[in-house]
Amino acid sequence: MLVKKKRPTKKMPTIAQLRMAFEKANKLSVILEIALHDMQKAELSPNHKICMSTWYRVMHDGICRVCLAGSVIAARYSRLVKCDRLGCIYPDLLRGIDECEDKLYALNELRMGCVSSALRAINKRWLGPHELDRPISDYNEHCPGYWWGDMGSLLGDLRAAGL
Repeated sequence: MLVKKKRPTKKMPTIAQLRMAFEKANKLSVILEIALHDMQKAELSPNHKICMSTWYRVMHDGICRVCLAGSVIAARYSRLVKCDRLGCIYPDLLRGIDECEDKLYALNELRMGCVSSALRAINKRWLGPHELDRPISDYNEHCPGYWWGDMGSLLGDLRAAGL
């Protein structure tokens, strides 16, 4: 008699586990890696549109506009807090959740290549510029490859610097 072996199934992490991973992250490289992963999911989702000038906003058409940090809000925190009267969630609404607000502001700086400002957002004692500061291409939904390339390069440099 032939016995069919069961394939091990990969269990998807819960929203709480995803939230915890972001809250425990203490390096810019880890924070950025998590955000880039969430943004890739948002890019592929029919419910989201990438708009770097908007944190997290549900529009009248039901589509949620998100930036890099907003994609983290969408993936990990949107069920935890209520939108304001305009359908928005800002980092301030997440105040008190394990430095989450500071990490979201750091991501906003990283998407523009401001490593020194990102370090200041999560480490208030950081002063001065950083040698990893650089220009980052604008995100263009029709041709996002340049932005993704710049962000991948930044992530690699942050890892190499131990940040």
